[in-house]
Amino acid sequence: MLWLGIPPDIARNFGLVIQALGMTSAMIFILCRRIHIQGRILIWTIIGAAAGMLIGTVGIAPHVASNFVKLIFACMWMSFAILTIVKNREFCAHSGVHPIEKTVAMRVGLLVGVTGGIIASIIGIGVEMALYTVLVLLYRCDLKIAVPTAVSAMAVTSVMGLAVHLWLGDIPRDVVMKFLAAGPLVIFGAPIGTYIVSVIPRIRTLYFVSTLCIVQFVWTLNRLERTTTEWIFVAVAMTLASTAFALMYRRGRRDL
Repeated sequence: MLWLGIPPDIARNFGLVIQALGMTSAMIFILCRRIHIQGRILIWTIIGAAAGMLIGTVGIAPHVASNFVKLIFACMWMSFAILTIVKNREFCAHSGVHPIEKTVAMRVGLLVGVTGGIIASIIGIGVEMALYTVLVLLYRCDLKIAVPTAVSAMAVTSVMGLAVHLWLGDIPRDVVMKFLAAGPLVIFGAPIGTYIVSVIPRIRTLYFVSTLCIVQFVWTLNRLERTTTEWIFVAVAMTLASTAFALMYRRGRRDL
């Protein structure tokens, strides 16, 4: 929605409402099918996300310019696309997951949760991507475990984010009306999408998602003013994200 020209504050709030409903529906579907998830790190991620969401919503998001919100959104997904395209076949070959010690799960989960919660408070997403990349890069987790774990984190975090904004009273009436219109589609669409992803070959799904990420990145840059400051921001954001992904990948490969 950010890259379609919708104001960032409305896009963020509408996204939280839709995610709260859709991802909760998907999480219920995951639990009912008893799909395996990394419960230990998920719990600590949710705890950290609660703190990160509150800190970001109250202290950071109101001070971030709208054009940089769009760029953060675009750069995050573009970095994710590059990571997926480069390492797609390797990720799809992972099976199972290495055990994660309780203390490690607590530290990593809290760090992922706080970081992802702050990002989600600004652009509406973040926790699921952070948790997914950590599970896959650091712990070489099977995608069939990493994806539902990330979806579950996203579901709970979006509900917490929605609760914070309802408490602040900054969700306008038109967002509620749009939610009522899109609600039925989301309720049924999210579980159906979860099922479809589970039966389609993972490598095709990831390539498709990566293509969408690249398209939205190009679209976002095309709609912005493309000032020198924005280009510098994009370069720095992409460099930092790529460096972080590379370090996590090397650390995970070393620990195999």
